[in-house]
Amino acid sequence: MLLRIKGLIPSDKLAIVREILDSAHFVDGKLSAGKEAVNVKNNEELPQNHPEMARLNNIVMGQLVSHPVYKSIRCTASQNSRPFLCALYTG
Repeated sequence: MLLRIKGLIPSDKLAIVREILDSAHFVDGKLSAGKEAVNVKNNEELPQNHPEMARLNNIVMGQLVSHPVYKSIRCTASQNSRPFLCALYTG
């Protein structure tokens, strides 16, 4: 399930996230794809070992886990959550 939460990240923190992502080097998303997905996956991703990944995670996930909407669905979401990932889709 995808859930859009408007205004999740305050503008001052969003500016930091955008600055990091604007200067980041993304890699081929197929590097993180499974055997079946590698043939159709068409995106770029910030590598999990990127030096700013922890900072991005702290900002984004910190805002998410404290948001009332997320808190209301947390039991379901925590059972199905995936690791934090920054993906870039173009075209």
